[in-house]
Amino acid sequence: MLPDVLRWAQADEDAMGQSEYAAALAEQHVRQAEQRVAQQLAIVERLEEIGHGWAADEARKMLTVKHLTLEIARVHLGIARALLDD
Repeated sequence: MLPDVLRWAQADEDAMGQSEYAAALAEQHVRQAEQRVAQQLAIVERLEEIGHGWAADEARKMLTVKHLTLEIARVHLGIARALLDD
């Protein structure tokens, strides 16, 4: 038997249709990634303000990966939206 959260997700997918569900999920992923990047950027800026340049530099390297993940999520969103238009 599926856990409740998976049953709800399946029910949502069945109700919306696969393309609509994929687009909604992609939008959620983009919003979440944008929030994480903004939060982490604020932390990096704070590290620089308080004189932890080395830590800020290392954090920026990791933030680059988050930016790439965000861009991938945006591409996925574009594909999901394009499928809706077909």
